[in-house]
Amino acid sequence: KQHAAEVHEAEMTRQVIDLKELAKGGIPVQAKERLKELADSFGSDQSIFTSDLAPDELALLRRCGFSPRGLVTGSAMYHVGQGYASASGDCEVHAVSEAYDQAFALAISRMKQELRLIGAHGVVGVRLNLTRREWSERSIEVQAIGTAVAGPKGYTTEPWTSDLSGQEWYTLWQAGYEPADLVWGHCSWFVLTTAQDQLVSTDAGWVQYGN
Repeated sequence: KQHAAEVHEAEMTRQVIDLKELAKGGIPVQAKERLKELADSFGSDQSIFTSDLAPDELALLRRCGFSPRGLVTGSAMYHVGQGYASASGDCEVHAVSEAYDQAFALAISRMKQELRLIGAHGVVGVRLNLTRREWSERSIEVQAIGTAVAGPKGYTTEPWTSDLSGQEWYTLWQAGYEPADLVWGHCSWFVLTTAQDQLVSTDAGWVQYGN
């Protein structure tokens, strides 16, 4: 019973720490520990890695001196809500557009935290997924996943992310380009519906307008 109580208390403490980390844009404690273990084992006989890249993509990266460190992820469950639009015409709903941008920025920032902990320089083949949940129609979940890679000895750069495939990345690298980071933009647009629009009805493929 004492052991069970200690385990329960430790778990509750960890959850409190996780909530504090997530509130300031961080990642859970267990994720940090797992990534640090992988970073420490890199280069040893017991080192392992995970990747969602195809074998030929990994081969091209290796040809440039880059080696895979493992899959890294970032996610954000974000409440985008709603905002006032207009009673006179079409327009952008700035508050909602900004909420989408912030959700994506938060997910990518958590991915970058993971790539630093795993000892990588960048992420190749990033996939971004946007999901809406039935139980929270005004919230979205943004998920980012990709393969973290470490550059050759002496390679230094700011952590970068790229959604290019291994082949595309290799082609640009050979041409003298270096990855910088993902960029994105969102626009939530309000389309005004008038009384005339509401009177539109369809009948046997013909459009009829009410008086």
